[in-house]
Formats: sequence, C-alpha cells, structure tokens
Amino acid sequence: MKRENPFLFFPKQLEQGENRFEIQTDSVHIELAGLSFTEPIRCSIILFLTGARIDMNMDINTRIQLECSQCGGVVDQKIETNAEVTFLQALERNDDEGELKASDLEFYTEELDLRSIVRDTLLLSVPIAPLCREDCLGLCPTCGANLNLGACDCGSEKLQAQQRGESNG
Repeated sequence: MKRENPFLFFPKQLEQGENRFEIQTDSVHIELAGLSFTEPIRCSIILFLTGARIDMNMDINTRIQLECSQCGGVVDQKIETNAEVTFLQALERNDDEGELKASDLEFYTEELDLRSIVRDTLLLSVPIAPLCREDCLGLCPTCGANLNLGACDCGSEKLQAQQRGESNG
C-alpha cells in the first residue's frame, strides 16, 4: 500500500539509532508544481533517533527542465543536494505558567513531515540564471536571433564579436 505522503514519519515508530528510508516520488507530494521535473525525486533519508532528538540527513537527486537565461533554450539540469536538520520534541506546556517560553519552540509532536524541507532544499538548488551551455552567446539585442545557431544578418556584428570575446584592436 502506497502512503499518501511519503515524507510523513511518526517518531514513536522509529527505532533508537539509525533509521534509513529510500523514497522515490513526483513533485505532487511536495507541492512543487512550478518546476518541470524530467525524473522522479529520489531521497535517501537517515533519521538518527537519540532519546527524543532526531538528526536527519537527506540526499535529494532529480532532474528538472529550465529555460536558459540568455537564449531561452532548454536546459536539462541535474539537481543533487543535501539537507541536514536536527529536530527536538516539543515540550509540554506547564499549566502553572500559563504561556509558552521561547525555549519551548515546537519542532515535532506526534509526526514529522519532511515535505517542506524537501521543497525548500530543491528550490534553493535551482540555479538563478541557468545556461544551456557555458559559452552561450544569447540572443541578438537587435533582431532577437539565437546567436548559438549562427550569426544574424541585422548588422550588429561588432556587438556579436564583443560577446564572443573577440576584439578588433
């Protein structure tokens, strides 16, 4: 039976010490519709339980399709990233005190949902200005031709030479 949320864990069901999980899923489970995934999201998760403390180490691998920031072409980007987080059990509220202290921050209660960590880690791994190739020439500012496909005929050859790093003297 497939779980609805593969990133939902119950600390009471974890064994003391190392707990390993391999998850392969699509972007629907982490609510990340803004990216175009070309491979499933693969996560290798280690949850190390020591008392009530959980140390998590997660390796995330996938591929996404982006648009080149210079020419608009397709970029197939491999994403390999890692997240390390420590979770502490939420403390019980003392009814005598009437309010929670700053040291009583909740980290987990009966469940540990890692979806937001996966989502945020993936988003932080996406390049801000992806390139289809390292030496992408971009588009001609005059006619809009893709200069990776060849020179254009609009007369902006001097600008094209500057983009290629050539100089006339």
